[in-house]
Amino acid sequence: MMIDYGKIISELYIDKGVYLPNDSSIEITKAALTCRKKFLEIGTGSGFTSIILYLNGYEGTATDISAKAIECAKKNFNKFNINTVPVKSDLFENISGKYGLIIFNPPTNKNEDEKERLIKNFLKKLIPGLFLLKLKSLYQFLYSKKRRQYLLSFIESSKEYLCDGGLVIINFINSDANYFKKKLGKYNVTLFSANNESNVFMINKLNQ
Repeated sequence: MMIDYGKIISELYIDKGVYLPNDSSIEITKAALTCRKKFLEIGTGSGFTSIILYLNGYEGTATDISAKAIECAKKNFNKFNINTVPVKSDLFENISGKYGLIIFNPPTNKNEDEKERLIKNFLKKLIPGLFLLKLKSLYQFLYSKKRRQYLLSFIESSKEYLCDGGLVIINFINSDANYFKKKLGKYNVTLFSANNESNVFMINKLNQ
């Protein structure tokens, strides 16, 4: 099935406190489509990635910590005739069972809220590209320590929810990519794709 990602994005309902899918969203979706397994998407936002997986016959669960994102995803699921309901959950808080894929496109700031997402969406439209890139680099640096600890904890916690042969598909911003390549030595880590801002990795379950 040929997928017109741009067309799907253009048809999505996007609430002011929810991110519009970007190139990283598309790349993480492409990575998930290479593995036909039951999926768990953490931080579904608008529901974009899960929608494409559902439309391609995948089974799975979409989650988000934000009540606004859950309502946004529900509207988009209905728009694409997807008969399932996203789950409100802080990472694995309300999750049970095992999955073949765990998908996560994490925020730069682990404590990011709807107001912060609204400001970021506004700045993306208002500020020229080069200045915005410098501003983003500073922002990423300021939150790097907490973000990296948070993501390492997430990867470790994912073991409990992965079935044998399961994969974590995760997007790391470029400033974190080399850090995680070194930190994840006990995992099988494969780079799926990279662009000017981020890297999508496929991480095998921890070797026992």
